[in-house]
Amino acid sequence: MSWSDSEPDTWNTPAITRDGFSFKDDKFYVAIGYHTHTRKDTAELYALLTYTPPPPALTKAGKVAKRQPKDTHKDEEAHFYAAQLIHYGLKPLKTREPAKKRLLAAFGVPEAVLELEVALRQEWKELDAKMEERRELIRAEEREQMAKYREVAEKERAAMILQKENEKNAETAGQANAPAAKTSWERGHEGTKKTATQKTSAVPMHLDGSDDEPEIVAVNMKMTRAQMLEKISSLSESQAQGLLKKIFENLSAAEKLFQAEFTTIAKGKGPSAKSTTNGKKYGGETADPSEWIGEYHVTVPKLAENWDDAEGIKSLEVYPSSTSAHIWASFDFGIISGVMRSVGPPPNSPNQGIPFEWRGREAGEDVMTFSKSNRGILTFLDGGKITAEMSGDLCSKFSFAGALQQRAGKPIPRKSSIQQRKEVKAWKKEWRGINWTNYEVANKARWGGWGGEEENESPFESDTTTDEEMGDFQPDSEGFDEAF
Repeated sequence: MSWSDSEPDTWNTPAITRDGFSFKDDKFYVAIGYHTHTRKDTAELYALLTYTPPPPALTKAGKVAKRQPKDTHKDEEAHFYAAQLIHYGLKPLKTREPAKKRLLAAFGVPEAVLELEVALRQEWKELDAKMEERRELIRAEEREQMAKYREVAEKERAAMILQKENEKNAETAGQANAPAAKTSWERGHEGTKKTATQKTSAVPMHLDGSDDEPEIVAVNMKMTRAQMLEKISSLSESQAQGLLKKIFENLSAAEKLFQAEFTTIAKGKGPSAKSTTNGKKYGGETADPSEWIGEYHVTVPKLAENWDDAEGIKSLEVYPSSTSAHIWASFDFGIISGVMRSVGPPPNSPNQGIPFEWRGREAGEDVMTFSKSNRGILTFLDGGKITAEMSGDLCSKFSFAGALQQRAGKPIPRKSSIQQRKEVKAWKKEWRGINWTNYEVANKARWGGWGGEEENESPFESDTTTDEEMGDFQPDSEGFDEAF
C-alpha cells in the first residue's frame, strides 16, 4: 500500500516487470499471488522432482520395524512449482504433481528467458543508480539536520552550566553578606521578651499598611497558605512592589522566576496582558497537567476519507516526560500509528499551540515514516478537549480532534505517575527504533534478504532527558507556525 497514488516512492527502487517476470534488488523472480520465487538451480530442482522416499527400516529378522526414522524431506508448495514452470518457459499448472511431471519432462531453461533476465537486470541496475542519488540527498539532509540539532544541544548545555555557576556564585555571595549569628547572651536576652505562646508556635509576618516599605511584624497566630494569599491580595501597589524587592534581594533563586515572568508578559501572555485565542480570553493561567494528560478518543476525518482503517474513533495518549521538559504521546489512527514528541515544554495556558515532531509506521506493510516533514501543532482546549494539525512526507496535511475518554459521562481514572513514566519510557524506545538503519534492515527483510542487525538511536539523538550532564536538548522549532 502506498501513501499517495500521485507521489512515487523516492526511497525504494521499484521492480522492473515484463512478460510475467520481475527484477528487483538483484533478484529475477516470478510472482504467483502474494508469493515470489526465483529460479531454482537445476540440480536442486531435479533433486526435488526425482525425490523418492527411503524404504521402510527392517528388523534383524527382516520384518518392518514398528519405529521408523522420520523423513526430513519437505516438498515445496504448488505455487513454487507453478513459478518454476514459468521460469523454464512452460505453461504454469495450479496443482503440484502435474506441475512436477511437466517440469521433469521438459528440463532446461529456454534461451529467451535467459536473455530477458540479463535485460531486466541491466535496466534495474540503471534505475537503482538514479534512485541511489536521491537517497544520498535525503541522507545528506538528515545528517545536516542532526548536526544542527547537536549544535543547539551543545549551546543549551553550555548555557545551563553557566547559569548554574552564576546561581551558585550568587548564593555564595548572599551567604557571605548575611548578618552574623547572635551571641548566646543576645539570644537569651531576646527570649525574655517573648511570651510562652510565641515560643511554641511559628512566627509569621504581616505588612503594616502605614508605610510603603514592607515591615515585618510578629503576630501570635500561624497563618495558613490560604490566609497568606488573602493577605497578599489585599496589599497596595506600593506594598506589593516593596515585598517583591525584598524577595528578589534575599532569594537568588527568584531571579530566574522573575526573568521568565517578565519574558511572558512581554509576549502578551502574562498576568499583565490578556491574550485572545479562539475567541476566549486568558490572563496568566497555568495549565494544570491533570487537565490535559490521559487517554483521548479522536477522529481523523481526512484520513478516514481515503482509508477505511482510519474511520471511526481512534486513540491518543499523552503524558509529560519525567522532567516535564517535553510532552510525549502515542497515537493510533488506523492507517498510521506512532509516537509524538513536543519541541518545547508542556503548555502554560489553555489554547496554546505546541509544536511537535512524530515518527510512526504505516498499517499493513509496517513501513517506517520519520522524515523532517513529520510535524504538527497540538492544542489543548478547555473541558478536556484537544485539536491538532499534522503533516507527513507521504500523508500530506490533516487534522484531528477529540476529548479525554469518558465512562458514564465522566473522565476515566488517570494512570498513576509510575504507569505514566513506564508508558513514556516505552514510547521513547519506540521512537529510537524508527530510523534510517532499521528502515533499510526491514526493507531488505521484506524481500527475503538480510540487511544486518537493527540499531536504535542513542538517547541523545532522540530524547531530551537522558541525564543531568546532557541537559535539555531542544530541536530548532523555526518554521512550525509557518507550516500550518
